[in-house]
Amino acid sequence: MKSFRIIGFFLCVTFILVSGCRSIDKDKPIVESSTEGIEEIITPDIEATENDVAISVLDKLDISNLDEWVHPVKNVFEDYSVYETIGKLEKVELYNDKTYPVFYVDFKISYNNFLKWSNKRVEDILSKILIANGGWSYEIRNFDESLKISVVGNPKNTDFFKYTIGEWNTISEFLLNVRDKEFNEYLEQLPLEEVVNYICCSADLNGDGVTEYLFKYTPAKNYRGIDYFLLNKTSTGKYKNVGLLVDDYIVGHVITGESILQLDSKSEQKYVVFDVLHDAALASGYFIYTYDGVTVSLMFVNFPGATAYGKRELADTNDDGVYEHIDYYDMEDLQQHILIRKKPFTGGNEVYSLKYDNIDRKFVYPKTPEQVVKCFIEASTLFLVRPVEIYNELNSMSVNPSILNMALKFKPNNNHYNGVDLDLDVLEETPDRVIIKATDLRDNEVSAFFTLVDNDGAWKIEDIEFVQPTLQNNVTNPIDANKPVTSKTIITNDQIPIDKHDFSELNGEEKATFNEISKLLENNIFYMTYSLNGELLFDFDKDNKMETLVYQQTRHINEDSQYTVFTLKLGCSRLEITGVNCGGYDDGVEFIGVCDIDKNDDSVEVIVTTGSLYRHTNIYEYKDEKLVPLVSLNRGISAVSGDGKVYFWGGSLKETFNEKFNVDYVLEYYDLNTQSFIDTDQIFGRQLAGFDGYIIFENMENAPFGPPVQVTLDSRGAIRRINDGEKVTILEKNQDRAKIQTEDGLIGWIGGFHMVWD
Repeated sequence: MKSFRIIGFFLCVTFILVSGCRSIDKDKPIVESSTEGIEEIITPDIEATENDVAISVLDKLDISNLDEWVHPVKNVFEDYSVYETIGKLEKVELYNDKTYPVFYVDFKISYNNFLKWSNKRVEDILSKILIANGGWSYEIRNFDESLKISVVGNPKNTDFFKYTIGEWNTISEFLLNVRDKEFNEYLEQLPLEEVVNYICCSADLNGDGVTEYLFKYTPAKNYRGIDYFLLNKTSTGKYKNVGLLVDDYIVGHVITGESILQLDSKSEQKYVVFDVLHDAALASGYFIYTYDGVTVSLMFVNFPGATAYGKRELADTNDDGVYEHIDYYDMEDLQQHILIRKKPFTGGNEVYSLKYDNIDRKFVYPKTPEQVVKCFIEASTLFLVRPVEIYNELNSMSVNPSILNMALKFKPNNNHYNGVDLDLDVLEETPDRVIIKATDLRDNEVSAFFTLVDNDGAWKIEDIEFVQPTLQNNVTNPIDANKPVTSKTIITNDQIPIDKHDFSELNGEEKATFNEISKLLENNIFYMTYSLNGELLFDFDKDNKMETLVYQQTRHINEDSQYTVFTLKLGCSRLEITGVNCGGYDDGVEFIGVCDIDKNDDSVEVIVTTGSLYRHTNIYEYKDEKLVPLVSLNRGISAVSGDGKVYFWGGSLKETFNEKFNVDYVLEYYDLNTQSFIDTDQIFGRQLAGFDGYIIFENMENAPFGPPVQVTLDSRGAIRRINDGEKVTILEKNQDRAKIQTEDGLIGWIGGFHMVWD
């Protein structure tokens, strides 16, 4: 399957043409030649180039002697990177009064050449050809006409681009058609009794009583590797192809096993599962395919493609009939921690556990001061996911528990799954006391001084003093573990940005998340997650490249307070929010989200909402690889408009939220364009629905207001309930109460829209 994916790259020569090349001389003729005697015909209008180009065989000029032909296009084809990718230019034919060139190249169809193809490489080649050809349409063909690439451009509109591959309009349609056609011809000729030799496994996948068969197919032209097709039987007993199991995962891998599994015992649905191994055998995982009776789809990919190291398993470890996604992370630290994450196939909470891959299979106390510091820092990076085990490790290496809180202020630049790179410098050493400076080698300005003392033959940490770097836009108030913590927000812009990615580089799950978020933003719905530990790949600055948002929240306890520390990293920025637990309520981060307040600007925004009782929302835009504060609301966010408006809790007569938000109820909103709060009386005088079950009262004083109270038709002044679907006209508003008129003319008051407990 891997090698077939590479032919996909080869055929991408028909694909996207990068725009933005604006140095074209639009008045320059198309491909020229010194050859004379060509019959003249009318050159098509510029606008006509945005339609399929028709060429006349009567107006044809062959340029076979390319040695005497001089033109910028020739220089493009002679570039080595172009030549080794799409082959040597052998001939040029000119049509339509020499305005439409057809370039004949010697396509070298071989496995090694396919390895050279990538989307970006093909896009660059097609861009260079279009620029050299003045923005005019052209074709690329091979000599047997088995492949024709038609590129349509416009010299007056360099952003316009259209392509076809023979009769197909997209790469995927073309590839699927070619592969299906080849396989169907093979299957038709294969004797019925021999089909069973190629079937890996079989089962009724979708519970319709029809058995599906997984067929392992090796094409005769073995440059593509192995394809897998799903078959079923017709009424005549013949096998029929119902779908290709498409594998477009970009990280090199091989399939080591195939199976069909019922991943949830409560469902009749079964799934095709491929066991997958990295080419270098450093990573393993699996792909899950589903079949609904019509389409075969890649449902889930669990494969450590980003690091190419680690193990992923699919197993029912607790024998409850539901398989679990199991991820193993080898931390590569001194204690040789192995972090294990499990999540049920049917959804639910992630569960973490910790093992040790050292000889003792348990925590081994470090012998030297340097080892103590390194183990301490490495363990602190795992505290978020396994607080109990890691707390015990950290506590055993500390003189007193207050050291644990200070430890979490030293945040080396790592991803929690591949260890930390430290420089440990002994500054002072006596028989019973050592001072060590620890510096993050990935960010030399992140340092701390560790003071260790000899405690009954074991080195323990007595103090940690943090060295704060001098940074632009950096305001810090180091946490003192012996004093109550107060809430604060810190933004620093000293991070090394994580590499950006093309959409094609994302795995199946990341692509699904990206598509989910994009669809939400398109409909003015913001994406939100209450899971405060993870990462998100999305195009935050609308440059068609994926940035990585990393976030986590930890909980801490000292003698006088409980608090949380939330960190969020995007580009060069690192956001840190410390929240206090007061009276059982946290003012730490409740959820984060992504929104697009104004679709016409060049950024999507990051939402951070804090507080479980009294919410506060900060919204940041991503600009020049930095998080920039945009809006600060002392309340929760309700929705965004897509044209610059932010709606918030308390700004509407009746609260609705996000995808269910109803702008008809709005009384106040924040306008991003004017950077001000706007009052609106648009609600008054309008007939509105959505108040089903509300009780109408005779006067304002009887309508509920403030703290929650139970109201019934026996309450003082109650008249009747609003019927389901009944519309009312809003006449007046007084805080959380509104004067209304029903469709039958009844005038009264309703209330209780924003009740909260004191």
